[in-house]
Amino acid sequence: MSGPAVRGGPATRQGGPRRADDRVRLAFPCGLSGRLVERADGCGASTRACGGVRRGRLIGRAAGSVDRERGAVSLEMVIIFPIVLLVSLAAVQAGLWMYARSLCLAAAQEGALVGATLGSSPAQAERAAVAFIEDAAPRFAQVPVVEVARGAEQVTVTVTARIPTVLPGFLDQVDQTAALPVERYT
Repeated sequence: MSGPAVRGGPATRQGGPRRADDRVRLAFPCGLSGRLVERADGCGASTRACGGVRRGRLIGRAAGSVDRERGAVSLEMVIIFPIVLLVSLAAVQAGLWMYARSLCLAAAQEGALVGATLGSSPAQAERAAVAFIEDAAPRFAQVPVVEVARGAEQVTVTVTARIPTVLPGFLDQVDQTAALPVERYT
């Protein structure tokens, strides 16, 4: 269609100002459906009948809601992104802590196993625990502290280590204890 189709109504006068009763009903193709929509020439009030689209812009009630929601996605990202980032980093930190926990427990068990053998000393148990940590993860468990308590019937080894942190102050230290009975002649 090249232009509006005249549907009828009183013809406008050629000269002079327009009067209220001089309206011509025109049919325009709807931008969404392609069907003809009637509207009064010059008023544009009934374009809501075709879905509210006129020259690529929303008009009427839909336009107000779009204008009010401008920037809503940016605002949501400003609120949601730090929370998602914090949860992700907390998950990474929890994984690091669990790995360090299992590493320290294995080192404590190794130290307890060496310390429980007949004729061994607490210093040997401490060296075995530190050597295990240095072999398994040399740069992961920082400053491991090994405490060995050997009694007449039981040896207890406690390994404490600081771990790398993604979130400062959150799960930055691990301590694990292992105990075994001391070997003896029966």
